[in-house]
Amino acid sequence: MSRPTGTDSRWVVFDYEVMMFRKMCSLLANGNQEYADLSWYVKNAVTESAILHTRQLADILLSRGSQPDDINLQTLLPGFQPQGLNTLRQHYGDNRTANTPCWTINKRLAHATSQRGDSFDYSSLLNGLVPLLEGILVEVQDQRARVAG
Repeated sequence: MSRPTGTDSRWVVFDYEVMMFRKMCSLLANGNQEYADLSWYVKNAVTESAILHTRQLADILLSRGSQPDDINLQTLLPGFQPQGLNTLRQHYGDNRTANTPCWTINKRLAHATSQRGDSFDYSSLLNGLVPLLEGILVEVQDQRARVAG
């Protein structure tokens, strides 16, 4: 991924995550013939990509990064609190609370754990998170435009 000159790299990364999240979720949408025509292992890769980009966006929006170079909402738009953020925080959960989306993503995809198997249906997880993330992304886009003037 190349970065345009003069562009804040944090926004470049954020925009990439948003684009990949939307593209992968679009491929997973019911009735998408492009997805239906894929081999099973490429379908798995698309699903895993959608989940990983969902995880990245949730972590960014919930400002979960603890390292100085982590990108989060508070470094992108200091002081901005989207209306849907608390709902996302409650729904997404954390990595210690079993069966929350955060825990499920970590245990069933992001880490090699004994919770994993050879398959898992992420549809309900995505069906719950995608609308929440999309609502917040619209708010972020509007605030970003206001700040940019």
